[in-house]
Amino acid sequence: MPIQQYNSIKNKLKKKKITNPQKKIKINDIFVKNFSNYKAENNNTPLCIYRDDRLVLIPIRKPY
Repeated sequence: MPIQQYNSIKNKLKKKKITNPQKKIKINDIFVKNFSNYKAENNNTPLCIYRDDRLVLIPIRKPY
């Protein structure tokens, strides 16, 4: 997903953690929704990859 979506997800998580500290928010739940809407634009677009409860920015080249 684009870097803007990555930042908006981080902000959403921060807000939800403050308002609801007892409920643990899984990054994967939000990530899957956003990733399904992702459309590749340019080569070497930084994508967010879900791995071990973290969001990691990894530059990915299109193989085609």
